[in-house]
Parts: sequence; C-alpha cells; structure tokens
Amino acid sequence: MRRLNAIGRATLPSSSSCEQAQRWANDNIEVLRKADPAIPDELQNRQADNWRALIAVADAVGGDWPARARRAALNLTAAKTDDDNGVLLLRDIRRVFEDSREGWLGAEALADRLVALPETPWAEWRRGEKPITSRGVAKLLEAFEIRSDDKHRPRRYWKADFLQAWASYLPPSSSLSG
Repeated sequence: MRRLNAIGRATLPSSSSCEQAQRWANDNIEVLRKADPAIPDELQNRQADNWRALIAVADAVGGDWPARARRAALNLTAAKTDDDNGVLLLRDIRRVFEDSREGWLGAEALADRLVALPETPWAEWRRGEKPITSRGVAKLLEAFEIRSDDKHRPRRYWKADFLQAWASYLPPSSSLSG
C-alpha cells in the first residue's frame, strides 16, 4: 500500500508494517474462514458480498472497528452508482421476460419493451429525452458479462443467460422459472 510522505511523494509501508499485518492474518485465519458477520439489512446481494470480508476482519479485530466498518459500508454504498442502473436494468429485463414467457428476445425488441415499461427511466434514458437503444442495453449489460447472441438475426438475448445475474443481484421472483 502506498502512502504519501510529508512532501507528497509516494512511499511503501515499512516491512515492519507488512510483517505485522501478515502475522495478524496468520494468527486469525481460522476465525476469518469461519466468520459469518452480520451485514446491515440495508446492504443486499452484491453490496453485502463486497463488504462481508472487511466486516469479518473488523469483527475479528474488535473494539470499535465492527461499528466503524458497518457505518462505512452504509455510508459508502449510499451513493448512486452505475451499478444501480445495471441492477435496475436487470430487474426490468426480468419483468419483460416474465411478461413475454419467451426463451429469448431480439435486442431491438428488448429495448422497445423496456421503453414501454411504466415508471422506468428507459423512455428518457439518453440525455433525459431519448429512449435507451439496444446498444445502450448492451453497454449496461457488459458489467454482468451478458451479451446478445449474434449468430441469429435478429440478435438475441437468451433468458438463460440472465439467470445467474438475476440470482446474484435481485431478490427472488416467484413467477420466473428457468
């Protein structure tokens, strides 16, 4: 880990600090392996997963660190990010597939159906005035490694390609089956 010294130049931590951290990790590895920390209810899915290890370390350290780690988790995840838009898109794509009961949807048809959903941002996605395009959908889905199938015309999104992302990022849906 780099730090800035008094004149603003980057320095590496001392070998003593690294050795202390390594010793602590070695001494606490079993505690950390078995840890199942209580995650604040406000953190769901990926956010909870992202903070789980750090909160486990804070719990193992003790003192005021557990409370500080949880407070930091809540404060740092409160800001809206592009991830929020991606998860919102996943949610709405699941709604589209639930309504269609199809195994696949063309890329353009998917974008059109997203735009038609009431109370969603997709109708005014671009600069607050133009609807999201199939390219816009593809760009947001890149974060989830979901891509349209270009072997067919029209390009297709297969419902099966979304199942893992839906399970990871969204609460369960009672009406959707694989």
